[in-house]
Amino acid sequence: METEGMRSLRSTLAFAILLGLALAACAPASTPAVATPSLVPVDLAGPEMTIGSTWLYADGTLLVAVPAGIFTMGGGKTDNLAHPVNLPDFWIYRTKVTNVQYGYCVGLGGCTAPNGHDNPGFDDYLRANDPVIGVDYSQAGAYCAFVHARLPTEAEWEKAARGPDAIVYPWGNDPPNCDRLNYGICKGKTTPVNAYPQGQSYYKAFDMEGNALEWVADWYDKDYYPNSPADDPQGPEKGRARVVRSSAFNSGGDRIPVYTRSFSSPDTHRNNLGFRCVVDDPDYFSPFCQYPAIYGTDEVGGTSSGPQVQVDCPDISIDQNPTCNGNLPVTYVSINGLANLQIWSIQGQGGNCQNTGAFTYSCSTDGLIKACSECEVTVTVPPQCPSGYSYDAASKHCIGTGTPGACLPGSTPISTSGGQCCTFEPGTAAPTAEPLSQSQSWVFPGGFWSFGCPPGTWHYFSPPDHDECIPVPVQSPYCVSANIALLSCTSGGGGGGGNTCNITEQSCAATCNPLGYIYDAAACSCNCNAG
Repeated sequence: METEGMRSLRSTLAFAILLGLALAACAPASTPAVATPSLVPVDLAGPEMTIGSTWLYADGTLLVAVPAGIFTMGGGKTDNLAHPVNLPDFWIYRTKVTNVQYGYCVGLGGCTAPNGHDNPGFDDYLRANDPVIGVDYSQAGAYCAFVHARLPTEAEWEKAARGPDAIVYPWGNDPPNCDRLNYGICKGKTTPVNAYPQGQSYYKAFDMEGNALEWVADWYDKDYYPNSPADDPQGPEKGRARVVRSSAFNSGGDRIPVYTRSFSSPDTHRNNLGFRCVVDDPDYFSPFCQYPAIYGTDEVGGTSSGPQVQVDCPDISIDQNPTCNGNLPVTYVSINGLANLQIWSIQGQGGNCQNTGAFTYSCSTDGLIKACSECEVTVTVPPQCPSGYSYDAASKHCIGTGTPGACLPGSTPISTSGGQCCTFEPGTAAPTAEPLSQSQSWVFPGGFWSFGCPPGTWHYFSPPDHDECIPVPVQSPYCVSANIALLSCTSGGGGGGGNTCNITEQSCAATCNPLGYIYDAAACSCNCNAG
């Protein structure tokens, strides 16, 4: 039986023969003048277009190779009848575009922010590796253009999802379950884009079904398939709606087969609709001169496996003893935690708190007290580096080979003996005490939101030694806060009553999820990471 590799070789040979015949048949008198191209050396170290090949792209995505060949597209009975399609080689994002990747484009002005109602977790550090949602068709296309890519055609998307063998689901023909994808009965929200390794496609792409729907390039026409070309169909020339493929965290099981089609107006944005890109020339960008080592994954851009990076955060608690000093309310605050605990800030309406000892305060006005420390990260697993990089034990970085090419917007070109490459300095945007604004958060590669690390990992930066991509988030600094609790000490009050606590259990859960928490109504405090 002819394999996809044999089909690819046959297609290549046929193309070469036809090209030779065409050139031989061209008479000089009827051929327009064409500039003689300069010879360009072939970079044999570049990505190889074979099944299983991957390539680290400029925005941290791992591209997967989809070699040329024929596959069966469609399989339903209405607008998606089965038919053979022949596609050339292409590279597609292994994962859907994440919040952190899209946010980098927003920070540099290449993209506009997703709809805040659709994507309230867009600037949440813990949701950095979830798929970006709440973007319309033009926003999806703008991101792909920003990284010198494009939206996949509908045919490219379906081949990447099912491979050459007309299977029903990305993983095969076995029915869907919550071990293979995030759909209607599983999580009820988006999850990191590499969370379901059992659901990978034939070409090792994640989330081809589940988590979030995906925009593709084609206009929608229910009658297009019977009239579409067999070779590299590009979709109808015009239409009113764009095709949407995949399924989402809230999709039913009937939407999971890979040939299922849906469509939306191009200006639609929803809380379950994202995208991924296709790259025509994966070595367009120069590699970064150095890259953080990757720890605790089964492969670069893979999922957590084996011994894991250990993150230990301090057990911080804030105790308050409110009382009255005559008619004046006062609360005595003690903060419990590790020896390296630091009082980061006291904020609010005056925040009149006086230090009375080691981690003890007396406060007499409304405000907020916050205690911060650092989590301890222990790395005992060996480092990994992407293709084209080697690990340097002295610097604890992956060192790349400089090759000529473009630099990703926002990075800096430098001259090296091997050509041009781009600086990658994750420490440039080391986190500050207070949460960064959206414009600050996204603007530097490798900054607070882990841009540059493979999707599914978070950047951990702590000088002088820690500069790594790890599969668990590390909040730095790690903080616990509480509203200052004051009694009502008005005349005749006798110390009774009390001011209203501004922290509710619902707000605590929303702030801390999914880290877990302890809500203390008496102390009016919320302790994240303590659940």
